[in-house]
Amino acid sequence: MYVNYSGDKIIFNLHLDQKKPSYVGAHKHNAEYEGEIVEAEIKRLKSLLEESRDEVMNKAENSTAKKG
Repeated sequence: MYVNYSGDKIIFNLHLDQKKPSYVGAHKHNAEYEGEIVEAEIKRLKSLLEESRDEVMNKAENSTAKKG
């Protein structure tokens, strides 16, 4: 996965290197950029990011409440 920033957005470029090379003697990866497996991984990563964001927000709210 590669991460890029564009203004206030974070852009993830995901591909899975799980396929064997298409031809004998190939040294480069043969990546998958779409399909069910990639979509499932995107869904899993989104869920993790949302959980992490929620945890950070809850900690921030609790910290602010304790100070106030």
